[in-house]
Amino acid sequence: MFPLLQIGPLALRLPGLFLLLGVWVGSFLIDREAPRNKVSSTVLNSLVLYGLIAGLVGARLGYALRYLPIYAEDPLSLVSLNPGTLAPGEGFLLALVVALVLGQRQHLPFWPVLDALTPSGPCPEHAVEAFR
Repeated sequence: MFPLLQIGPLALRLPGLFLLLGVWVGSFLIDREAPRNKVSSTVLNSLVLYGLIAGLVGARLGYALRYLPIYAEDPLSLVSLNPGTLAPGEGFLLALVVALVLGQRQHLPFWPVLDALTPSGPCPEHAVEAFR
């Protein structure tokens, strides 16, 4: 059972809350990094949104294909909000394919987009100095 955050009559599942928090922080970092890499932050945010949606759909469909007899008996259970019924590998693969196709269609430069999507971290020479 996933942990719950109880606020009065409202019960929030923490994995979903942390997922939303991670998307929000990632979107903030994209907005900071996009101008440095000369890429539109609006385009990158839409790319992330489409990738996230495709990832969720792919993860659910991948899980449903693994357990096809169960979902054949009750097809409406595909739309349940249970995060335990997701296949992360299939979701990541579909999100990656959708992001690559959309980036190609919008003629986005590959390396600057990857640089903008990567959270800012220490460059390798600074990382080596930190361990000395």
